[in-house]
Amino acid sequence: MGNWDTINPVARGTESINVATLLDTNNLADSEFGWQNFTWDDIDFGSGYEYIALRFVTGGVSDPDTEFQAIDNVFIGNSANSSVPVEGTITQVNTITGTDGQDILDGTSEDDLIEGNDGNDTLTGNAGNDDLRGGIGDDILRGGAGDDNLRGGSGNDIFNFSANQGRDRIWDFELGDKIRLKDINPQSLELIQLNGNTFLDLGNNQGIELLGVLPDVLKINVLANVIELIL
Repeated sequence: MGNWDTINPVARGTESINVATLLDTNNLADSEFGWQNFTWDDIDFGSGYEYIALRFVTGGVSDPDTEFQAIDNVFIGNSANSSVPVEGTITQVNTITGTDGQDILDGTSEDDLIEGNDGNDTLTGNAGNDDLRGGIGDDILRGGAGDDNLRGGSGNDIFNFSANQGRDRIWDFELGDKIRLKDINPQSLELIQLNGNTFLDLGNNQGIELLGVLPDVLKINVLANVIELIL
């Protein structure tokens, strides 16, 4: 099977699965379920190296429940209920994916990957070290607390920041994009060149690094309630 298979829940707490569909266990997925705590029984592994990848992708959903994005208490045993050694790592990854429309996507308190795709989207990472990718369109990105990586993608994007938001990176600040700083004293703003990049020092070891942008090409506009930086 070359693609992820989809299985749909039929009862709360358990899930009915045709075991034959699990023989290729590296291509298993579940989607469009609205509950928690489900179990799988009698999964047949073939000989050699096998694994199960559990992936949660929330498409086009605003403000998803944190528990919707987590894998907790994974137990593996054989037919005799004996313990089975597990090698490797169970990793929690929160992925929030938008649609082709104008999405409002809010992250969790964990480390999120938020992708807007097409449309003029609004992405907010909230807490955690997040990865925000606007995609195509005129997007608004706000990393929130934590050390975030921001990519506006194509279009005229706006990157919103305020004090005490960590050390963030903007990977593709381009002509037509804007950085907006709120609750920042203009007199305290310092632009520092780091090799071929610019670091906007906001104090307290926090700030914004613009990759591939030099300080002398940035223009600073001090407006009524915000500081705006453009190329």
